[in-house]
Amino acid sequence: MDPAAHFHFNSCPLAAGYRTNRHDSLDPILRHLCGHAKRTYRSRHDITYNFDNVLAPPVKIMDATVDDPHNGSTFFVDFHVVDSLAPSHLRIQKAGDPASQSSLQRCVREAIKVKADSYQREAEHRDALLLPFVVTAVGGFTPRGPTHDGGGLLDPKDAFKSLFLRGKVPMRGSIGVSVEEGLVRSIAADAAGDENNALYDKTLSRSSGAGLLFNQTIRRMSHAVMRGSSDAVISVLRRL
Repeated sequence: MDPAAHFHFNSCPLAAGYRTNRHDSLDPILRHLCGHAKRTYRSRHDITYNFDNVLAPPVKIMDATVDDPHNGSTFFVDFHVVDSLAPSHLRIQKAGDPASQSSLQRCVREAIKVKADSYQREAEHRDALLLPFVVTAVGGFTPRGPTHDGGGLLDPKDAFKSLFLRGKVPMRGSIGVSVEEGLVRSIAADAAGDENNALYDKTLSRSSGAGLLFNQTIRRMSHAVMRGSSDAVISVLRRL
């Protein structure tokens, strides 16, 4: 099999294998941080609801549910790893054309729409906020805008209001903080505020400790995804 084709297979939404390994490696990292923050975290949570009263409704499993004790929100977190360089995702963004999208923008929007189509109905029924947790194949995160609306099923402002002060997305230079980073940072802030927490040097301020935990968690997630991506390539190279 051609290495490029194999790598695409392992990053395609319809594929499995190492894509699943990367996907599953994110769960224990977020669960570990939530445990120190004393937040309720449930892995592989069954959110199935028989809306249409059929004999055997399709089973819907959410990767993780995370409760926010500060505003009473419940986040339905579903992990998704995308490869913007996969052949079927490649697009050329036309200069001066606001309707055109880069490969990265396109595949992230598609990933969010897939999650919204699958789970938004159940999220609304349970008064939860669906939060697709999208990571690129190289461990990166992508800021969201008004167009990341899951095909009209999601309102990006809901996530902004729940995760950022006054619903305003913080900026790093000219680039906004992603929703995924916002969730991790909010949990890290809770973990740093626990007096019995020994995850970081207590001579640091709470904000510095939260920043340290946040950076460590993001790096662990990026490393886990990149390792899975590398394993996928190495696997096919061994068979050439």
